[in-house]
Amino acid sequence: IERKRGEEGSKTLSERLRLLWETAAVLLTADEPEALVRVLFGRIAPHLQIDVVLTYAMAPGGDRLKLSYAEGISLEHAAEFSEISLDSALVCEVVQSHEPHSVSEIQSSEDAGSAPMKAMGLRAYACFPLNADERVLGLLAVGSRARDDFEVDELEFLRTVTRYMTVAYERLRLVRELREADRKKDDFIALLAH
Repeated sequence: IERKRGEEGSKTLSERLRLLWETAAVLLTADEPEALVRVLFGRIAPHLQIDVVLTYAMAPGGDRLKLSYAEGISLEHAAEFSEISLDSALVCEVVQSHEPHSVSEIQSSEDAGSAPMKAMGLRAYACFPLNADERVLGLLAVGSRARDDFEVDELEFLRTVTRYMTVAYERLRLVRELREADRKKDDFIALLAH
């Protein structure tokens, strides 16, 4: 029995390392945040039984979050949660704490804070901040309709993926800024030439 458990643990670890390797490759090659999340969770979702993926970006002013990508929810829920406040139940205080948060056994919960997740039919939910330095760029939330909770090692795996995503988002932001600076330089040179 111990040998069998050890083999299953090794197989799971090997699968997660492979997924992290693939994740790193996707994050380094994607040019658009939406494509990045779609491809990334297309690979990870079956492994962790994830049905819902939501990514939010911090709105200008830093007082709200805007939905930048949603998969696995209805159009009505996407519209309802398209812009949320920092104290929304979907945020789970991760913006203030800079730490991930998970909610288990949602469908049997009487907690009013679980109402949005319950309305989406989720049984387990986890929310991760996208931290860059001391700034929160946004958040990533995942949910499952097939399981009642996420295991600790799965949450750590998702936390690692979230760190990769943050680096990729920062890379995309810097590339946009460099392209804009290059365009302005070209405009300036053209102006001088005239």
